[in-house]
Amino acid sequence: MISFSDPNGVYQRLRFRFGEWVTGYANERSAFQSRHGYPLNLAHPRSFSEKICWRKIYDRDPLLPRVVDKYLVRKYVIEALGERRAQHVLVPLLCETKEPEKIPFHAFSGSYIVKANHGSGMNLIVLAGSRLETRPIVERCQYWLTIPDRFYLHEWAYQKVKRRIVVERLLDDGEGRPVREYKFQMFHGKCALIQVLNSGAWYDGHNHLGGSAMPTLTYFTPDWSWLDVSWKYYFLDATFPVEPAQAPPDDLDEMIALAEKLARPFDYIRVDLYSTPDGIKFGELTPYHLTGNAAITPVTFDYELGEKWRLQARRGRRDR
Repeated sequence: MISFSDPNGVYQRLRFRFGEWVTGYANERSAFQSRHGYPLNLAHPRSFSEKICWRKIYDRDPLLPRVVDKYLVRKYVIEALGERRAQHVLVPLLCETKEPEKIPFHAFSGSYIVKANHGSGMNLIVLAGSRLETRPIVERCQYWLTIPDRFYLHEWAYQKVKRRIVVERLLDDGEGRPVREYKFQMFHGKCALIQVLNSGAWYDGHNHLGGSAMPTLTYFTPDWSWLDVSWKYYFLDATFPVEPAQAPPDDLDEMIALAEKLARPFDYIRVDLYSTPDGIKFGELTPYHLTGNAAITPVTFDYELGEKWRLQARRGRRDR
């Protein structure tokens, strides 16, 4: 009897990729229908969510793998902002390595975050003064490096990233608490929407540290008019509560200007920034907001956002 072993899941991934292609992306269509309540139109996408899915499957812009890489994106930020501005905006880098066993934990002080550069949710936070056990951290990092993250969500850019571990200083408000995160939805270099993550806790992919496990999300126009809209996070099957009443950050105009510079080459990108006591800090660039499978309420707003995004011609071949 012939047995077949596929410890790295290569055959499984090839079978999934071929199956999706030959069926016209049946799994993606099914997930989209169940979460949004309307069918996915890849031939003529109109809503924002449809266009995210279109990008995942068809857009092979060579710049995307660079900016989703949590290490290489730092070089992109320097190119976009200039060395002097970028060094102030970038979160201090403590270490980067492809060999987690060589992370010099003894050299770090204060709070920091350990994360993989090629996906989402692969983070681990070490708070100042906490008991440090390095072996479990190293083992988790080694496991992260084996994961082709976002593959089954069709997020092509992440599959092109050369995997490594990065360690960065953990941002706080100057008193040991998390800072608010501002997510700028950018279309053709201009801001259309600002999502504010009002969190009292850090999330390290496994645990919420320092506060509530359920942050609030609030949505504003660039002139800080509150929007009565929401996204339902597909991986939680939950809609975060909305907190409408809050003042804009003092450096909002500067944040928008910075987001515009970072978004300039893209027809769409999400730019994540933090407002901290040390000034604006860069979070990440995301081309696949919530992978296109988070239902927007009201659904009319999904189409309003979609109208702001003029898709470019297909770049590259599908599933390459």
